[in-house]
Amino acid sequence: MQTFLCTHRYLGTVLGSSVISTTVLGDDHPVSMAVHFQLQHKVQNSIDAVYDPVCAFWDFDLTPEAGGWWNTKGCEVVSKHYGYTVCYCNHTTNFGLLLQVYETQ
Repeated sequence: MQTFLCTHRYLGTVLGSSVISTTVLGDDHPVSMAVHFQLQHKVQNSIDAVYDPVCAFWDFDLTPEAGGWWNTKGCEVVSKHYGYTVCYCNHTTNFGLLLQVYETQ
């Protein structure tokens, strides 16, 4: 019996979905609350690459000199499906799906 070992080499991270923005207003003031959302993948797994989804939000306070950066604090993947990912974040803001790209060898 032959055993084939499949290894993955990390290639980088790409924005893998559209960016959505959520705001909840209470008495005309923004209120932060937990949200579940589903994001469609812009790219699909191919024969030579695998994409691992990561739920994230745009954090304007992270690297402010560059206008912000992606942050995963308070966000998590609820479920992964072919073509889309369901995320949960404990706050409202601007969300996107980051795809960590791995080369399949």
